[in-house]
Amino acid sequence: MVAITILGEVVLDCVMSDGAIQKVPGGCAANQALALARFGAQVDLRARYSVDENGQFLKSFIASQGVSVANSIDATQPALVITITKDETGHPTFNYGELLSCADWHWTADEISLPLPKNCDGIMTGSMASVFPPGAQVLLDWATQKKEQGLPIFYDLNVRSGAFAELDEAKLRLTYSTWIDIATVIKVSDEDLLWWAPGATATQAAKELSLRGPDLVALTQGASGVTIFASGENLFSIAAPKIKVSDTVGAGDTFFGWLAGGLLELPPELRNDRTLLYSVVHDAVFASAYNCTQAGCNPPTAQQLAEFIA
Repeated sequence: MVAITILGEVVLDCVMSDGAIQKVPGGCAANQALALARFGAQVDLRARYSVDENGQFLKSFIASQGVSVANSIDATQPALVITITKDETGHPTFNYGELLSCADWHWTADEISLPLPKNCDGIMTGSMASVFPPGAQVLLDWATQKKEQGLPIFYDLNVRSGAFAELDEAKLRLTYSTWIDIATVIKVSDEDLLWWAPGATATQAAKELSLRGPDLVALTQGASGVTIFASGENLFSIAAPKIKVSDTVGAGDTFFGWLAGGLLELPPELRNDRTLLYSVVHDAVFASAYNCTQAGCNPPTAQQLAEFIA
């Protein structure tokens, strides 16, 4: 069984739909953990859960999904609550509250240094927790150490530019850049690249990322599917299947969870085999599409995915 440790934010999403508010657990790391748990992986999710009502609700939910919270932290800062509105296609817009005071960003070296599971195959992180002060440097230093010890790093830029108003953009870009340099596999969307590389096409920008050292870069482009790059080469693209979209919340997280799980199932020497890689990416694309047919982030199990593909 694949075993993976995930770092990042776990937030309460307040989804606005038809004048009603639905409160659901969310956040990049939480969604990835859910996708990987349904993939069939052993998941160690390291997050900082507020001791407030929202934080403990989030922690209980994550634990109920078969994800370990044993190495997470109970924090005194408040939980992060994000309001999400969706357009007619199901595409979300995020409204952030008081961000910098929330529990998710205040990692200390002692908190993150709890031992990894002995069978850990890789580290996954990204999004706001990887770049927000004061904890971003703590996570980056820790992940760099694990990379030097031979563990692959799966990094999702997952840019949330609407949350950057209080941050120094130059420092923010430097932190992203350092993560990119240590990543083994990078997932980036065309929307991420509008902020990261303004003026460049998504293909150009993803190609440039793949020249900085990662083994793979996966460029996601919504209904247009996914393109995989390695060492500046466009390896292949896989189109997304035609579906009736419910919404797109968690689609990218589901894709990345299934991509990481599928790659880690392969022996390291076979992870660049193009035929095997195509099969892994194909399943990840279809898992993401399945998620889009559901309400909220609701990734498939292996059985559900097999039935969906069939």
